Amino acid sequence: MSEPLKTDEEGRHYNHADREACLEPTALVKRAIEGVRKYKPKDPGRRQKPDPLWARVKDIFHHGSGYSSEVCRRFGFDPNETWVGEDDA
Repeated sequence: MSEPLKTDEEGRHYNHADREACLEPTALVKRAIEGVRKYKPKDPGRRQKPDPLWARVKDIFHHGSGYSSEVCRRFGFDPNETWVGEDDA
């Protein structure tokens, strides 16, 4: 049996357990990384040499290359992933 919906101060209905699951720190980091994996530069010149995943993660968390590479690995992503040879080849 599912938990009954609750109403917040603004009258929106929600299931508290679902909302809490979405705000869990690990889920937030994974979702952010998955989001930048899908982003492709619109500039035609950048498509020829796209940034690796660690560089895009660096832009989210504002850390250096080593830390950003480790964040990728810790959450199960390849820090050197690019689109060349994957989607655009």
